[in-house]
Amino acid sequence: MKYRRLHLIEKLRVQAAAVAALVAVYFWAYQALSRTDPQSPVIFLGGGAGNLVYFVAILMGLAVFAGAVTVGLRSSAAVLATLVGAAGLSLRSPIILPLLWNNQDALGTLMGRMILETMLLAALVLAAVLVAGWVRRRIISLNPAWAWQDPLATLTEEQRRKIKPKHMNELNGGYGTGAGLPGYLIYMLSVRGTRRVGGDHNIKAALLQGLYGLLLGTLAGFILLLLLMRSPDRAQILFAVAGSLFLAALLGYQVFPFRSASVALLLPVVLAVAMYALGALKAISGMHLSWLTVAPFACAVPLDWVTAGAAGAVAGYWVSSRIHEARYGELDETDQE
Repeated sequence: MKYRRLHLIEKLRVQAAAVAALVAVYFWAYQALSRTDPQSPVIFLGGGAGNLVYFVAILMGLAVFAGAVTVGLRSSAAVLATLVGAAGLSLRSPIILPLLWNNQDALGTLMGRMILETMLLAALVLAAVLVAGWVRRRIISLNPAWAWQDPLATLTEEQRRKIKPKHMNELNGGYGTGAGLPGYLIYMLSVRGTRRVGGDHNIKAALLQGLYGLLLGTLAGFILLLLLMRSPDRAQILFAVAGSLFLAALLGYQVFPFRSASVALLLPVVLAVAMYALGALKAISGMHLSWLTVAPFACAVPLDWVTAGAAGAVAGYWVSSRIHEARYGELDETDQE
């Protein structure tokens, strides 16, 4: 029961930090944004650059807060709390349609500008991640016992071999029902992934794991986004972006566990560029009602990708890492019985 208690404490602390950050941004920080058109989405390039400094200030403040309150937890907890808080801006951002109406003579240029803004905001998020890590290290230096200890990093090869796939009939009723054969294959691959968690000390092997995880996550995320982003409605856009990236990162890490949250943070950037590029190819500029030719999958603004999307991806990575640990925790309990 020890691992369950530790997991519960970690979950409650992360949830509390994330909710506190989200409430602060949603109800307070958003009010200070300079909005010439309250009906237009939050965009920082091409008219909203004045808010960029304020966005940086919000990010850094969240990073300091999250880094301090998640000491003793895995580093991705601080990243997750920071991104969930920043997503408060995305939750308050209006629908993208006014932006499309005002740029329907140059929709391709607009998509290119949003790609650049996504990359810029991603760089700022990376800076916030580094700040959160620095805060954590400074606090841990006061008492090294506060540092997070990876419970799977010291496992022997014999202990790793104990994790075995369940029999097919034990998985949702077996082949033909429930998850069926596809679900069983994913489960078997994820169990193989569990054996690799915390065990990569070779840089080349770690980089390959990260690349494979990114490729699998990108493929899964791309398919999910095309299926879920069916309209420019804000609720559907945010659900699709956050939910798709959550599942994509979770699957990528289950099968190919990578060593840090950096792969999860890269996922929304890669997918955002892909969606905007496809949107530019599909859109037709310079005609009456050109904005109607913009596909729904290109209707998320850059802020959505780097806050709600990145939060979903890091949450998927965080949950997936806990699933791997739980398998070993359950194994220990079985051995003790």
